[in-house]
Amino acid sequence: MTKLYTTNDLKYSDLKEFKMDNTLFNYHLQHLVKSGYIENINGKYSLTRDGNSITSNITNTGIIFPKFVCRFQLYVIDKENNRVLFQKWNRKPWKNNFTPISSKLLYGTNSNERASDRIKEKAGIEVEMKTIGVLRQFIANTKGEFLDENMYFIWVLLWRGCI
Repeated sequence: MTKLYTTNDLKYSDLKEFKMDNTLFNYHLQHLVKSGYIENINGKYSLTRDGNSITSNITNTGIIFPKFVCRFQLYVIDKENNRVLFQKWNRKPWKNNFTPISSKLLYGTNSNERASDRIKEKAGIEVEMKTIGVLRQFIANTKGEFLDENMYFIWVLLWRGCI
């Protein structure tokens, strides 16, 4: 897949490693096509959006870097009726908490597109989006020892109407 990460529209013969068994290579290639990571258009292979996403942390020499987790929060505001839309969590550890709509930013995706898609999925509304900044969160245990970190893209979204 690293060949496809750096070059699109490769023919089968350009994609296959010279010493690899043809049957084995074809089996794995077809599995990646069926899984939606590679597409074959007119005999030329390219990574799909999902394929780009899963290979975004791999260099062209095959070195794999850990992925940094990015998230986003959507503050959805109805200015006409002075309302703010929150989501209620149904699973642990946040069960029964109310928060702004948030999600992980998937690798290989545009943050604005992902946020817009997510608000349509969660609330079924289209909104006018305004980016207001980025928030970096450090997570520590009760002893103050570093555990994890997140990066949040923050948007304010204006909407009118019913949900």
